[in-house]
Amino acid sequence: MRDLDELLTGRIGDAAADVARIPDFDALAARGRRRTTVRRTAAAGAAALAVVTVIGATQWLGGGDPSSEPGPVAPPTSTPSAPAEPKTDHGTGPISDARAEAIVSNPAATLFSLTVDPDDPDSRASVWQLCPAQCDNPKYAVAITDDGYTTYAAFRLANPVEVRSAGSGRFLAERWDPGATPFLLDADGTGTAVVADDTEAPLSAGEVVAAVHGSGVPIIGLLAVDPGTGAAHPIPLPSGVATWQQDGERISFLDYNGPTARWTDDGGATWSSHPLDAENLLTQLVPSADPDRHAVVAGGDGATLFPFNVVHRWDGDGAVQRFDQSSSPQAYIAHQAVLPDGRLLIDVEDWSDGDAPTGLHVSAGDDWTRFTPVRLGAPFDREPAQVLGIQAHHGVLTIDAVTADGAVHRSTDAGATWQPLVVR
Repeated sequence: MRDLDELLTGRIGDAAADVARIPDFDALAARGRRRTTVRRTAAAGAAALAVVTVIGATQWLGGGDPSSEPGPVAPPTSTPSAPAEPKTDHGTGPISDARAEAIVSNPAATLFSLTVDPDDPDSRASVWQLCPAQCDNPKYAVAITDDGYTTYAAFRLANPVEVRSAGSGRFLAERWDPGATPFLLDADGTGTAVVADDTEAPLSAGEVVAAVHGSGVPIIGLLAVDPGTGAAHPIPLPSGVATWQQDGERISFLDYNGPTARWTDDGGATWSSHPLDAENLLTQLVPSADPDRHAVVAGGDGATLFPFNVVHRWDGDGAVQRFDQSSSPQAYIAHQAVLPDGRLLIDVEDWSDGDAPTGLHVSAGDDWTRFTPVRLGAPFDREPAQVLGIQAHHGVLTIDAVTADGAVHRSTDAGATWQPLVVR
């Protein structure tokens, strides 16, 4: 049976013998031998962080090229109170992924993405990028923790991946290879292949949602995954998925045929829909901490920036409104969310005139055409907040942002107050 390193580096053609059937596509369901790594003690100290945009990757987690290792790792600035004991895997002996640990703990590594379990903030997954020379061959690793990085397990990545929380210190890592199923990565160092059958069924209690990516279309299926075993099944979908999100019990996605917004509150058993007047515009779902208010933003193709042209809003009473945004000046946004009080929060990266203030802005109540800058608390009262991500979960909106010197902070009150967040 193939070991974890082979599974995580393999391309689809290498795993033909391990293919499982899902309606309308073939998905990898490689059954990897469960392995563990040494739980490393996190190194403290400052690190230069950078925020970059996730791009589509064609490889999966893996050992990478053993001939090109990262440079020497600076020693930790603090001494652990007690060394972590090596983990064993049914008698195979201790297993340690030293190359992944070398990337994560290297002061030159930059934070690529951060995922925090909304139900347990001590469970976190941080993806790190290390760029030797001119960054023509970057190296990646993900650090998984369930204790706020007192200890963590490090996994080597061939390329960055989409990471989602699966609860209890486990995370789903979605591969970008067409038809490839995700892997579960555990804070104890275990990697588990998701194995999907072909029986469509709604999401059940305890299951988590993961996407299967396609070729030519962004997503070709949503899986309901048992985070304890890795067993999975497809969720019934009415049409093609361009992008999706989950806010508590609600699963939403944008149908690229239309475009149309669709959502379910019963795990996929039934679906509601709303056609969008957004032809020839790019659309994005808006995370919502207001259970009765949901939205989609739309904009033209701004290459590296997303123009904020239109936002559609529908409320629990069925009322639908369209808000056309000003183009004088034009705002370019990176993140957006509905606050618990129903206002729209946007993260403005730039303006067409280059003069207006950037950063977080909030709507004037229900009027989603007028926005004012948010007055942020320390440490962002004296410097701009570089937003890493915004997440809505059961009526709570969390914002993760990084300071100029690389410190990550989290807010749950729309930026009024911030708490430091350890990320490795």
